[in-house]
Amino acid sequence: MDLVRERTILELVEAALDLPAAQREAFLQEKTADDGSLLRDSIELLRATETVNHHLPTVLPMAAAEFDDPPPVRIGRYRIGTLLGRGGMGRVFAAERDDGVFEQTVAIKLTRRSLSSQAAGEQFARERQILARLQHRNIAQLFDGGVTEDGHSYFVMELVAGRAITQYVKEEKLGVADTMRLFMQICTALRYAHSRLVVHADIKPSNIIVTDDGSVKLLDFGVARVVNAGTESTPATFALTYEYSSPARRLGDAPTTADDVYSLGVLLEELLGLWPRVPADLRSIAQRARHENSDERYSSVEALGADLGRWLNHRPVVAYGGGWYYTFKKLLSRHRLAATTATIGTVALLVAAVALVVLYERAEQARDRADQRFTDARQLSHYVLFDIYERLEGVPRALTLRRDIAEAGQSYLNRLAHDPTAPLAVRLEVIEGLRRLAQVQAEPGRASLHQLPQARANLDKASELALALPSDREHAVSRALVLGRVELARAKIAAYIDQDFAAAQRSVDASKALLAALDPALSRDPQLDALRRDIAVEESATLQWQGKYAEAQSIARLALEGMPATPEPTLENRAIILQGVRLFNILAESLYYAGDAVAAERVYRDEHVLLEKVAAAMPRDMVVNRAFAMSAWQLGSTLLELSRGPEAEPILARGYALYEQLVMLEPDDRELARGQSIIANAHAQSLATLHRFAEATAVLERSVATRQQIWAGSADNWSAARDYMIALAMLADVRADAGQTRLACIDYRQVLATAEQMRASGHLSQLDQDYALRLVDERMAAHCASR
Repeated sequence: MDLVRERTILELVEAALDLPAAQREAFLQEKTADDGSLLRDSIELLRATETVNHHLPTVLPMAAAEFDDPPPVRIGRYRIGTLLGRGGMGRVFAAERDDGVFEQTVAIKLTRRSLSSQAAGEQFARERQILARLQHRNIAQLFDGGVTEDGHSYFVMELVAGRAITQYVKEEKLGVADTMRLFMQICTALRYAHSRLVVHADIKPSNIIVTDDGSVKLLDFGVARVVNAGTESTPATFALTYEYSSPARRLGDAPTTADDVYSLGVLLEELLGLWPRVPADLRSIAQRARHENSDERYSSVEALGADLGRWLNHRPVVAYGGGWYYTFKKLLSRHRLAATTATIGTVALLVAAVALVVLYERAEQARDRADQRFTDARQLSHYVLFDIYERLEGVPRALTLRRDIAEAGQSYLNRLAHDPTAPLAVRLEVIEGLRRLAQVQAEPGRASLHQLPQARANLDKASELALALPSDREHAVSRALVLGRVELARAKIAAYIDQDFAAAQRSVDASKALLAALDPALSRDPQLDALRRDIAVEESATLQWQGKYAEAQSIARLALEGMPATPEPTLENRAIILQGVRLFNILAESLYYAGDAVAAERVYRDEHVLLEKVAAAMPRDMVVNRAFAMSAWQLGSTLLELSRGPEAEPILARGYALYEQLVMLEPDDRELARGQSIIANAHAQSLATLHRFAEATAVLERSVATRQQIWAGSADNWSAARDYMIALAMLADVRADAGQTRLACIDYRQVLATAEQMRASGHLSQLDQDYALRLVDERMAAHCASR
């Protein structure tokens, strides 16, 4: 007996029995069109099941017989409504919560009575536990679950209105790129689930719903299995959809993440079949994902999504391979807009990048380090990474260009650095190039793509290379410069993203130690002076996070006294101007959080006026305008603290409008989007001071929901947790001022609960305890009966 074939027949017949009798044979004909023998045996079994139920050695007849039984009138606190759909394991109904607490429309999945065995009950208990752990914007949320009085298992889920992804793409007439962006949302959801050791095991169009606003929702983890959960349940007892299932699943193996990758590949091929012509490199992604041999597939959903992301960004696709000519075409495609419409600086970048690719190929082929081509390639690499790169930081839509050129230059420089004959200058350039690439990927406060793992890896590599540099007197300054800058980059990530202030302090101390170890005769170097000021910025910021405000002020003041006079606002002087602005920021913040908002307001106002003049002189510079917009938030927020809301509102409104313009110019900059959200919250507070409570509440509710989703998508991102906590505290304040005391007190308690999570994990800063939570306590004492 062919067990695989028999199982296939049983699954087809079970699926057919879910349909009205008149549609069953047509369904089997569609599913077995290429196999007449399989169709004949399936129809024979179907007819036998329909006429002589007791002859079928499965539970299907009983299931089919009771499938049309009326559902209960209510389950728990929910009143059952209309039937939404039927599946292999039961029915799904719309339901309304009617216990008087609040209104809610949900979906309730009710199992068949035939599945009320002990094994099925255990399966659904596991299913509910699995789903309760998954909280992601692209996964339908589980709210409740249990067993009815007559033994039906059920669970209550988010009701998702929309269309299956294939139907949505057809009806909306989406193009290939837009469809792939939808597909990326599926990858994001599955990557999140896999990181929680959960597989879906039934990826197919009907389980992927696209809402009218274009958001993807992944449904039905009913056949999901916890990876390595140690369950002894027979894998074959869990349903699967044959045409989307991997070879291993068809043979009855337990589902794994590799099987989800396969199913995604099948789905991707199905979507690509909607267009007559699809790029070969895109099709190669689907082919690799659904490879029959699991060792030849993508190693993870993340790897598949990364390759698809490369295609969307006009970058070379790993699955496709291809030589330098393919890479060259991708480069041209990626920067076609820049070549025709961008500034002179951006066009220069494109020309340099194209030349760089060609020279890299030639130099790699030559393999002769004394060859002139090698010298040309290295000189051009230095020009791109250090001259053009700096100029592009202020150019609109240059973020991904800067990343691309840094990666292109690094690819070649990395090969040189591993050559034992590579000169010291090359190794220094590699280290600095890695640090600059990490800046683009995830440096707080700068234009970045929020690619934190990649940034950490590049900083680790830079540190490793820097520590291997010679430490003798001749090379001491160069080594201190590159290693000190890497340590400061680590300090920023530790403080602003990880909220790990001890780690930030260690990195700052490491930078200081490098300078302290230098011979005083070697310390008279302008680059070392700039590094000292950068160290002062990060040390004072780290001290401030730890609540050491007086020390932070002292260091900032001392560094400001040593600053050269403010130069003319030009591109060449931008770095030193912004360094001074950053020191003003730290001084003002330390005054503010120490309780002297009046003194802080004076410093913030001076900074805001200075940046307004610089922005007027450099109106197209993204870096300067970002700093100016942020200074509007800082000054406006301080005015709010001083109860000068009417004065703060126009400043915050202007800053928010500038942020909107900047986000339109650089939509890939995640840090810029975060800044826009921050100033939106402050503007909402200023609206509340003018009693425009409805506008303020609407802004803050959106902000809280967004920040909660970001935190849910990465539970260990404590910077995201802090953003959520602060936004929620602002919403609570506005509600309290609007007289919505009950809602405000609920929000305040949630703020304290979030703070407690951060404290328990060691990520609650002293600054937040001294300021944000103190204000929450004061507001709760004034508005809430119990705390």
